[in-house]
Amino acid sequence: RRLRLLSFFKRINHNNREGLSKTIESVVNQTFQDYEYIIIDGGSNDGTLEEIKNNRHKIKKWISEKDSGIYNAMNKGINNATGGYCLFLNSGDYLYSLNVLDAVFSKSPSADLICCLMNIEEVDGSNPTVYSVNTERINNRYIFIQSLPHPSTFIKRDLFNKHGLYDESLKIAGDYDFFVRAIKGKATFEIYQIILSSFNKGGISYRDLDLVSTEQMIVQKKYYPVYYLFHSLLNRIKK
Repeated sequence: RRLRLLSFFKRINHNNREGLSKTIESVVNQTFQDYEYIIIDGGSNDGTLEEIKNNRHKIKKWISEKDSGIYNAMNKGINNATGGYCLFLNSGDYLYSLNVLDAVFSKSPSADLICCLMNIEEVDGSNPTVYSVNTERINNRYIFIQSLPHPSTFIKRDLFNKHGLYDESLKIAGDYDFFVRAIKGKATFEIYQIILSSFNKGGISYRDLDLVSTEQMIVQKKYYPVYYLFHSLLNRIKK
């Protein structure tokens, strides 16, 4: 069965043509070409659309319009995807090497979630560190404490039919919320020790860490009330 990649662009930092250019270049120059590339833009006016049009021969579809937030835009991407797997790259994120998709799909993945390594770098590209899923088993205990690296995790398209789309009421933890639902729903997974993508710290998830923590606790309390209560009591005792 043909497997495709949905690569997704969301203008988190308004009018980020330079970041988008870097993202597009890393996708369209892959040695692996069995993908569909979908770009969702929030209505940029800085030349972003020209950048998209310059690469339209490699882009299946693009949409540029106002949205109500990150996950509203991501859901648009999902609704326009037809491939077997989805991967979400924000503007400025990029695939780590030009043959990384070949490296992943040469393994003929079949699990619901394909988790790879993610390179995290400063805004200027310096001080890269590798984020990994440091366990052989992704279970409820793991996902309660730690999320999966969204830009380095392929998500089987069917999972969104099974568990629903991203929760648009969340501003920054919608991907964490989805991963929790998927793991609770017994999603299968494979972990590859391959650096798939590079993530830039200039995005909202690093600019507003308090919001990240607040929304993650909302998700934890909703899906794991007993874990949440125990964890909260333990933290109080430690203090």
